[in-house]
Amino acid sequence: MCCLTAPAGMRTLVDVPKTAPPSEGKTGLRPAPEPLDPPMTPFVVAGLVAFTVAGLAVLPWRDSHPEWFWTCVAGDLWGLVGLVTMRRYDRRRAARRAAE
Repeated sequence: MCCLTAPAGMRTLVDVPKTAPPSEGKTGLRPAPEPLDPPMTPFVVAGLVAFTVAGLAVLPWRDSHPEWFWTCVAGDLWGLVGLVTMRRYDRRRAARRAAE
């Protein structure tokens, strides 16, 4: 048979059981992990730095490729909005964790 057979010793999907055998006294289920809730301000600052560096890098070509420059300006302006929003979120997050 051509290429439709598995090499010797290799398990195929037909050989793999769909469910694990039940273990004694265990259900096989683990409790759900706590959701991640990292501080968001560093992510916004990293984006602001990236757009600022990119804007400075394309500054010499501002006249020949204005869309590059204005994309970086827009990224910085939206980053400032995001910074205000995420700082407020991080303050509320810290208050929420202190209340727990």
